[in-house]
Amino acid sequence: MKMLTLLLGLSLFTHAYAGEKGDRFAKRLGLSEDQMTKVTEVRKSNSEKLKEDRKKFKELKKAFDNAMKDPKTTSAELKNKFEAFQKARDVFHRERFEKMLKMREILTPEQLAKFQEIKKERGPKSKDWKKMKRKD
Repeated sequence: MKMLTLLLGLSLFTHAYAGEKGDRFAKRLGLSEDQMTKVTEVRKSNSEKLKEDRKKFKELKKAFDNAMKDPKTTSAELKNKFEAFQKARDVFHRERFEKMLKMREILTPEQLAKFQEIKKERGPKSKDWKKMKRKD
């Protein structure tokens, strides 16, 4: 459970690390120039794929939701749509998980601990948290 919490928190890190906001966040964690470069590379490395995966997942979920509302949709059609959107969701979550693992490898144990402190301060009411929840 702690690992899952940490990995979800690292997802916040990837969302928070952008522009000036990311510079402040990096300073709070004490990231070196090398770490900042690596974080930027990780963020850029699969951002387009993540966007595509998220878009596909949302489209398939919407199609499933619409099919559920249509009384003419057969059970077989619903099952197919459900399986398609579940598969797309799994692909998206797998890609995001892999990205979080890469981010975790960049941080030192001390930075991970500091990150946990910052995460507690920010909590689920932060803008980044809300953005992350909204995008999923």
